[in-house]
Amino acid sequence: LSTATLEQLMEKYPADVREAAKPLLAKLRAGSEEQAARLAELESQISGGDPERGRIVFHSQRASCAACHRVGNTGGRIGPDLSKIGQSRTPRDLLEAVLYPSSSLARGFESYALTTTDGKVLSGLITAETSDAIYLRTAQQEELRLRRTEIDTMLPSPTSIMPAGLENTMTVDQLRDLVAFLRSLH
Repeated sequence: LSTATLEQLMEKYPADVREAAKPLLAKLRAGSEEQAARLAELESQISGGDPERGRIVFHSQRASCAACHRVGNTGGRIGPDLSKIGQSRTPRDLLEAVLYPSSSLARGFESYALTTTDGKVLSGLITAETSDAIYLRTAQQEELRLRRTEIDTMLPSPTSIMPAGLENTMTVDQLRDLVAFLRSLH
């Protein structure tokens, strides 16, 4: 939940609950402000990248984008197909998606956390459901079939299966080129 949404929801609770929630809200606000400041800082540095070098970054083992995302006929199927992402996203949107993947989850690519009746915790994307089974694709691209009777809990996860901190695996130049490549996809 965003800080604003959580604040709005908290208005419906008694004063003692709202008071108890203040430290959490303050922490969330600080995190949001820090994220916005980091995006603003990097946004000023990402114009003018080279899409061809960005293609190399996208397919590199270091960034690992192609392990989960598809462009054209290549890449994984865990995350959204990015073949036309440049038509609908601004450079800032793309930067935010790379740096903070949990900020906005693409519809249909929400991850779930499942706990099995034997205590195993699994997470991934639900790729199919039947009356007796759930099919889960993990970040390791493993496709699991779980009988519904084996599942103790199944909750949507607010966290993307795309790892945060990808900016730590590349230079600002590589990030600039990656955003330029994504912007070029039409």
